[in-house]
Amino acid sequence: MAFRATFLAVVGVTLIGHLLALAFEIVAAARFGTGADADALAFSLVLVVTLTGEVAGWVSTIVVPLYVEARTTTPAAAAAFLRRVLTAVIVGGGALAAALAFGAPAIVAALAPALGTRGVAVLRAFAPLLLLVPLAGLFAAALHAHGRFVAASFRQLAWSGGGLVGVVFLAGALGPVSAPLGMLAGMAVFALVLAIALPPIRGARERADGFTLPRLASLLLPLVLLSAAATVNVAVERALAARLPAGSLAALTYAYRLLNFPLMLFVVNATAMLLPTLAGHAARGEQAAVGALAGRALRLAVVFAVPLAALGIALAEPLTHVLLERGAFTAASTAATATAIAWYAPGVIATPLVQVLFRAYQALHALWPLAWTAGATIAINVVMMPALTAALGFRGLALAASLAGFVGVALMLLGLRTRAPEIARALATRSTAAVLAAGVAAAAAAWLAGAMTSAPVPALLGGVAAGVAVYAGALAMLAPAEARAALALLVPAVSGRTA
Repeated sequence: MAFRATFLAVVGVTLIGHLLALAFEIVAAARFGTGADADALAFSLVLVVTLTGEVAGWVSTIVVPLYVEARTTTPAAAAAFLRRVLTAVIVGGGALAAALAFGAPAIVAALAPALGTRGVAVLRAFAPLLLLVPLAGLFAAALHAHGRFVAASFRQLAWSGGGLVGVVFLAGALGPVSAPLGMLAGMAVFALVLAIALPPIRGARERADGFTLPRLASLLLPLVLLSAAATVNVAVERALAARLPAGSLAALTYAYRLLNFPLMLFVVNATAMLLPTLAGHAARGEQAAVGALAGRALRLAVVFAVPLAALGIALAEPLTHVLLERGAFTAASTAATATAIAWYAPGVIATPLVQVLFRAYQALHALWPLAWTAGATIAINVVMMPALTAALGFRGLALAASLAGFVGVALMLLGLRTRAPEIARALATRSTAAVLAAGVAAAAAAWLAGAMTSAPVPALLGGVAAGVAVYAGALAMLAPAEARAALALLVPAVSGRTA
């Protein structure tokens, strides 16, 4: 299937999943508001999403390039490699899940003591996901290496759909524990479906020299160190938020998840599909092709991320009011969440750039440079968070996240100067400045249009329409090549070719 056709199929499936994610946020907000139950859910959800994302990231980083490499030897070697990784994931993921369940009281007591037994119960309910998510990630990575992306794109549907069902049917009896139980059921079904879709991995034993567990361990070490740093980063952020006024944890979490909804829909899917191609070029020694493809992806990421950031800054309050203000989610909840959205929004530009650069580092097997650059970014953020929180209160945490995103992009680009100079130079162009200028114009237009009425729905719709129109016009005038590339990706007929 052509890239665009596959991408559109993946986006279609993922869109359903993210609509369910949005429905989950709306239902959870109406049920729990920004009260104690919402804080407990927000605290545990962010910690577990971080931990599962890190472990699943290890699997993706190691499995896709090495599995592609193994398949160039023999199918039996690839199957043997996958069996070894499967064993490691089951043992390691099971140990992590048990450790989190056992250590939940100590974690809550250290980071958010005000949550008490409620926080412990929710965190423990999330613990089995530390096994299920990496397991599903392994199956998805293997399918990606075979060029099969659609089945793996059901992940968000399983996660959010399960959480939504849990809250709707079990929240009355179980409170916030209902969300992780529903997510657990959804991810179990998802992992089973992916396992069935996998090519057979049974068969004659194969030595698969070069794909041994010691080699995997050597690749895993920088990733483990990086994940440890990322976990510390999230733990500091959660601990600081837990010591702000009640409801801050929930408001920050709602804001971050709402703002990242469109990014997760398009950018993460696109970069996941990009990795096997990058890995193939790297395995064949085609460094110029890696640089050209990653550079193009970076420029397109800027084009699509800038208007999202602009609209987030300009329309944070009507967006929050329209989507969340009902039930237990009050006007005060809207004000806090909208403030967080506005301060998180600039970081939306950095997020997809980090994703693309991460895939480039993966494909080039540059894991130690990745660990050092990302680790330095996290260290800077750990310093910024308490400093900015002390100066700005609630807003400081969101601002620190935005600034850290740009620091990360800069350090990752610097880390590629000698290894892949084409990537390092990709954003240092006049067109990048032009795209940013178009985004500023879009933000101003959206804010002015939204300010013309006090009614939230017309303000939101009018602001979005004005912002998108101004951005499209300014982009076509200031950066016509980037506008044509973005339009060709969205409308294949414009380019006159298939991908």
